[in-house]
Amino acid sequence: MKRSSAKYNALTLFLALMTGAVSAVTPAFAGSLQVRSAVVAPGASVMVPVEISGDVQGIRGYQMDLQATPSSGAPDLSLQAISKGAAVTTAPNVDTNPVLPVSSGSLRIGLPTEIPASGNPVPDFNGPGSIVDLTFTVPPGAVIGQSYQIGLSQVILAGPDSLAIPVSVFGGTLTVGGITALADTIAAPPSLTVAEGLSVPLTVD
Repeated sequence: MKRSSAKYNALTLFLALMTGAVSAVTPAFAGSLQVRSAVVAPGASVMVPVEISGDVQGIRGYQMDLQATPSSGAPDLSLQAISKGAAVTTAPNVDTNPVLPVSSGSLRIGLPTEIPASGNPVPDFNGPGSIVDLTFTVPPGAVIGQSYQIGLSQVILAGPDSLAIPVSVFGGTLTVGGITALADTIAAPPSLTVAEGLSVPLTVD
């Protein structure tokens, strides 16, 4: 009987440990932060938003590192300007280190927390929408078909009580093409039937 009780206690402890191990697995975060992809003509500029989803709430400030990685043979991409996105309703301006324009290396982007008057709550803002807009210029020497991977790392979205808001982070792609447009503004016809030697235009909204 004592031996059975010992086995039961050991089994109970094992199950408790296993339950704790399963609970410790970190699930994918519901909220997201994503760089919008775009098609850019050689020598042209495009403003690319970095957007949060609607379930990302209570942001007081942020920090992130931006990297632009060219495909094989592509010239360096230039980041010409940066500004607060439409979702940001707090007062401070977004800043970078190093200062713009830059054409290589990692760039740190930051939006400081607004310090309210005494007795007032700390201002914050919510998704969905852009939290920062990036204006890139593709070199005239870029060739159609080349691309640039726009990645984000070291992302911190500051929330209440100085806690970071967890999000899933997704990069974007700038593809060198014959037009300049954000990816989701290009609408193709429902079906394409193209005879040899003919072409069907795409509609850019």
